Amino acid sequence: MGERVRPLVVALALMIGSAGCARTTATIRRTDDTPLEAQIDSSDRSTLRLRGPSGNIVSLDQYQVASVDHPGNVMALFGGVSAGLGLLLLTPLAVERATGTRDGGAGGLAAVLGVPYIIIGLPVFIANMLIWDDSRARAREFESARPPPWMIAPPVPGRPTFIPPIRPLPAGPAGADDEEPDRKPPSGFHR
Repeated sequence: MGERVRPLVVALALMIGSAGCARTTATIRRTDDTPLEAQIDSSDRSTLRLRGPSGNIVSLDQYQVASVDHPGNVMALFGGVSAGLGLLLLTPLAVERATGTRDGGAGGLAAVLGVPYIIIGLPVFIANMLIWDDSRARAREFESARPPPWMIAPPVPGRPTFIPPIRPLPAGPAGADDEEPDRKPPSGFHR
């Protein structure tokens, strides 16, 4: 593999790995229980519906939610800073081209350092901005109708947990609802 191709292959592998690790669950800090990690399914002005990892839906009202931290914002910041740093590193190359001077390869070194930052940072930035925007769009109605902060209780401290799966109710004893045919009603009752 050529000397110029190897850094690009490594950058591409890092880009695919980091863009694939994007988190899609929001952290919902609650006023009445520990925080939750869940994907925002939908919302209306009074209810935020969350989808857990097993697919179950949990609804929270306005006064149960202290705050919502949407996914993607931190990784989008990381990707944006990385892409910006890459563009900054390419500045000497642009100056060399504009002035027509060659100062001993500073532009080539900047390209070798700057291009991988752009190749990694830009897809991470775009993918996570789309995740962040999608999560905010699903909660837009709920967040637009939020009561004033002084009316909402502070969040309960603790580490976020995933929504536990909703288990089906246990079945009652067989025939508990059926009346036995040979059983007579108590005295005083008529059929």
